[in-house]
Amino acid sequence: MSLISDALKRTQANTTPPPRPPRPSIAAAPVVRGVVPHRAPEKSNNVLILVLLGVIVVVGVGAIGLWQLYSMFAANAKAVAQVSTMEATPSAPIPKATPKPPEPVAPSPAIPDQVKEVMRAAQADAPKVERVAPPPTPTPAPPPPPKELPKLVLQGVTIHGGLREALINGQTVAVGDEVDGAKVVAIEQNKVKLKFDGRDVTLTFSR
Repeated sequence: MSLISDALKRTQANTTPPPRPPRPSIAAAPVVRGVVPHRAPEKSNNVLILVLLGVIVVVGVGAIGLWQLYSMFAANAKAVAQVSTMEATPSAPIPKATPKPPEPVAPSPAIPDQVKEVMRAAQADAPKVERVAPPPTPTPAPPPPPKELPKLVLQGVTIHGGLREALINGQTVAVGDEVDGAKVVAIEQNKVKLKFDGRDVTLTFSR
């Protein structure tokens, strides 16, 4: 019996499955919320949209520039065409103004004889006006002859500080005094200046 029990135990030991490895716990793997993986296709779409927008802007700017150039060329062509048509069409001749014929002058009515006699009588009775010649313009009187300069002899000069005196014709005079109608203007060492009848007179010592 012991042999049979030992054989059974060996067979059970050989037939028992190997122990399973432990399962990883759920908390071991970190969970990141709000992160969406695989976003590479969206980035490529944004780049494509930007490229398309840039192409549209370039095409629009080019179209505007071409339109402006076309408008300028069309305006210039229109102006040239107008100038050429103006030069081609001859100007209309200016009508000449025809002179008006002179208006006929009505003849003056004839004066009756009675009126003529009245006019003659009035002219005969009218006082005669004598023409008076204007009075002759008076001729201006000739200017008086210049006064004759009297004989003035310088006999001496005194200069002392602020005192200046001269001896002329035996009369002592200073600046501002008069001698024989001549006014003393300046007294110097060897001469005296005077004013006589608007003329300048200089006296010096006679040798």
